[in-house]
Amino acid sequence: MTARENIGKPKFSFVIPTYNRARLLAETLACVFEQTYKNHETIIVDDGSTDETVSVAKSFGDRVNVFSRDHGGCAAARNYGVSQASGDYIFFLDSDDLLFPWTLKHYANAIEREGWPTIVAGELIVFRHRHELDDIVDEPCVSLAYENFFTGSIQSDFFFGTGVCAVLKSEFQKVGGFIERDIAATDSDLQFRLGVAPGFVKIDKPFALGYRDHDENILKSYKKVFGGAQLLIVSEKSNRYPGGEAYRRHREKHIGVRARAMSLKLVRNEFPLKGMQIYFATFPMNFRNLKWKYLLALPVLAVAQWISGSIRGRDK
Repeated sequence: MTARENIGKPKFSFVIPTYNRARLLAETLACVFEQTYKNHETIIVDDGSTDETVSVAKSFGDRVNVFSRDHGGCAAARNYGVSQASGDYIFFLDSDDLLFPWTLKHYANAIEREGWPTIVAGELIVFRHRHELDDIVDEPCVSLAYENFFTGSIQSDFFFGTGVCAVLKSEFQKVGGFIERDIAATDSDLQFRLGVAPGFVKIDKPFALGYRDHDENILKSYKKVFGGAQLLIVSEKSNRYPGGEAYRRHREKHIGVRARAMSLKLVRNEFPLKGMQIYFATFPMNFRNLKWKYLLALPVLAVAQWISGSIRGRDK
């Protein structure tokens, strides 16, 4: 529980950054307007699209607030969206993902029940085709409340980004919002800077969001993946994240999970040198956390990729 005392039901602001998503945006917006909890607004920030994305957004009329900016990356677009938001909580919905109709209802109930926590997070299910979500149904809410994000995310095994989170706007503003770099992991960086802010609620049931797996995901851009890993590692080493020594293991577990996944993705996709850079930068924390399988296996995989000749001169 937090000590905050707020009167009334929370208002949510959906902040949806988008870039060349004309073929997917309408489906995402449709799921917003299907929410059974109606106290929300929708803000779309187009990040310099060159297709019909803006036209699709504006076709929804006054149900959405559409803003256009020069291309600067998702993080900058999200920050701008928050600057235009009037809600108590910001829901950073990606323009290719889908909410279920009950999602905001359960988030709002959790917020009122647990004293307006800094972050409310739900479970996601990965899909490639819409019909894969047809069997997902609403069910009684199962949730747990924790002291803060660092404590709760470790205890609840939550390692997703902000796309399935509602963040209290006032706390978001206190930490300065997203770092405005066009790389992966800026959402993880935000979560870490909010790590000791009061209140984290994890909703285990029902599913909150469908995460669309497709070739345009930011995690398929390997330069952005490498940049994101560097951001987290350098920020931890420079003591940019809160919590001090008391939360060091919490931070290292989070960074380790992400860095291991990123380095493996890079090595498997013909960037073994960059993958190994992440490996060496995080070796101490992985050693302290006894990640022997990773520490032994990744160098072997990287050497195998190098010898296979599949690099084709791209990893320099």
